[in-house]
Amino acid sequence: MTTPSDDPAYWSLLFDRQPHSRSYVDAPARWLMDWYYLRLLITVVPTEVRVRAPLTASPGDGGGTANGTTSLPGADVLAGFPTAVLSARAPSGAPLLMRTPTTATPEGFLVEPAPDCEVVPGPAALLVHRHDDRLWGHYNAVVPGELRRSNGGGWLLVPQRVIEPSGNGSPRDQLRLLRSARRSTNAYLRRRDLHRPRVDWPALKTLAERSASQDTGA
Repeated sequence: MTTPSDDPAYWSLLFDRQPHSRSYVDAPARWLMDWYYLRLLITVVPTEVRVRAPLTASPGDGGGTANGTTSLPGADVLAGFPTAVLSARAPSGAPLLMRTPTTATPEGFLVEPAPDCEVVPGPAALLVHRHDDRLWGHYNAVVPGELRRSNGGGWLLVPQRVIEPSGNGSPRDQLRLLRSARRSTNAYLRRRDLHRPRVDWPALKTLAERSASQDTGA
């Protein structure tokens, strides 16, 4: 999906909800951002919907600083978030995602899998992210590790490292991220022997300008 004619409603919504992306359709940004518009259309057909009560953790309750465990990989990151998303495995091997509070201990982060999800020991990770209501000021991080039973019978994620794709959000880190995304896109196309699709920049610019005019009431 690389042209507005594929799904004009999708691209219009993108520019409305992410206003800063309107600048991507102009030079020099477009020279680094064409990968952003090379998207796969994926249709998801749900087979089950589960509704869980929201967690009661409040800002400042992040689990990165308890018991002086700031030396844990990811402790300083998780301390800034009241909850995180735990990715783990079901007994069948299927991936599971659920929100959990985190509490730092000398051995790792205590987590609380959802009561309706049976998890098993093995590779797991904690994900955190934030952005403003216009999808700006984005930050995300992943703390991969090993999920195991704690001494108290609960679940413990033993962290291995921290992955921060966009760094700390500085201009230098943003530029590095853009270059990395472009290289990854090139590698994806090359592995599959695919020609690079052509982005319809004029059509995208028209939609971006239309979106901007709605903000100003023009």
